[in-house]
Amino acid sequence: KMRDLLDKLKTNFIEGATERGQDPKVCEKVWGDWEAFASYAFNKSHATCYAYVAYQTGYLKAHYPSEFMAALLSRNFTDLKTVTLYMQECKRMGINVMGPDVNESYNVFTADKQGNVRFGMAAIKGVGDGAVREIVAERERGGRFTDIYDFVERVNLSAVNRKVIDCLAMGGAFDDIIDFPRDKFFVKRGDLSFSEELVRYGNRHREERENSQQSLFGMEDESAGVQRPTVPEYGDPATEKWGPLQTLTHEKTAVGMYLSAHPLDDYAVIINNMCNTVPEQLNNLPDLNGRDVSFAGIITSVQILRNKSDKEYCRFKLEGYDGTACELMLFNKDFEKFRDKLYVNYFVFITGKVQAPKYSPDRVMLNIDRIQKLEDVERNSVKKLTVTLPVKMIDGEFSENLGRVVDASKGHIVLCFNLYAGTVSQRMVSRTKRVRLTRELINFLDENELKYTIS
Repeated sequence: KMRDLLDKLKTNFIEGATERGQDPKVCEKVWGDWEAFASYAFNKSHATCYAYVAYQTGYLKAHYPSEFMAALLSRNFTDLKTVTLYMQECKRMGINVMGPDVNESYNVFTADKQGNVRFGMAAIKGVGDGAVREIVAERERGGRFTDIYDFVERVNLSAVNRKVIDCLAMGGAFDDIIDFPRDKFFVKRGDLSFSEELVRYGNRHREERENSQQSLFGMEDESAGVQRPTVPEYGDPATEKWGPLQTLTHEKTAVGMYLSAHPLDDYAVIINNMCNTVPEQLNNLPDLNGRDVSFAGIITSVQILRNKSDKEYCRFKLEGYDGTACELMLFNKDFEKFRDKLYVNYFVFITGKVQAPKYSPDRVMLNIDRIQKLEDVERNSVKKLTVTLPVKMIDGEFSENLGRVVDASKGHIVLCFNLYAGTVSQRMVSRTKRVRLTRELINFLDENELKYTIS
């Protein structure tokens, strides 16, 4: 790597080899090969180590896929982009990545007995290592937590304080031990939220228990107990009921990504069938030069700015179904044309063309032709859902389940079936049933491995 020294040594090598009877042309060839090799090369021991590690990791991924992916995620859990990449790899491999859970999770990502990867509680923002250690230690000491009251009665609330409980709730870590929605933790009665009431109850319960152990009449005192706070009703306008999007937004704030669902799930069929581009590709427009593009996503931020001429323009960020994002800009007439679609948390479908303007052929730009709400795309552009269905699948139970899902997904889209048995097929169109592309309907089709198309 030391070029000056290398050049000096070349002279010594050529002269020394020539004096000893070697062909100067061969010596030049040998030295040239050495120079090329030295520009980037491994010695044999180094290359062997790399090959051995590559074999080990390949073996682990093949035979212990969940443990391997859990280790990768744990090693990179502070790097959201890398975590997203590995989450996509888990999905490709058929590994479920489960959300954080106070009865299942540890500090980092782990693999469970079912072959799932479980999110680590320390990956939730605002939940530190000390709080996780306390939760895991109490779980191992006293068994699984049965409900939220059992949780606050047992854990050390100095380590697992109200802020930690709020973060765990937003991240979904209590979902399996509560029978009420996450937003109830934040509903207030008077000046106290439900999570604050739980912490107060847990501390009083601990004091009561410690006092009873020191009292001759401890059994009588403990039987009186401390009244558990009831789950509050909605009422305070400052803590109104969360909708599905709010719940997922809070989950993403806590965990850094959507886990339990994705806000765009209801539009997955449209996105998968009508988009030819994902937002990340728009960060490198030269690769798309000359192409018509269509893409969709959630608007996550909008900035209205002014240029030197005091004219407004807009910069907005779009996050796609695959978790990738891009930043787009609109000027002049385009901004005015689409202004009513540019709001945070709008689900939009965008079409346009990537090209270089005549006056500046070296500058590739995206010219947006149309911005629509995704719900409008479904309503105006999707007329028919065709499901390919083998006759042998149709029995009483399947028909009942299909009917239930279809009835729960009423809409305007014509439902068609391509029935087939062997080489014989028959097309059927429902005269009475119209559907929407709901999450429940699409999940039903996917779970039964049924092929479907929209048109």
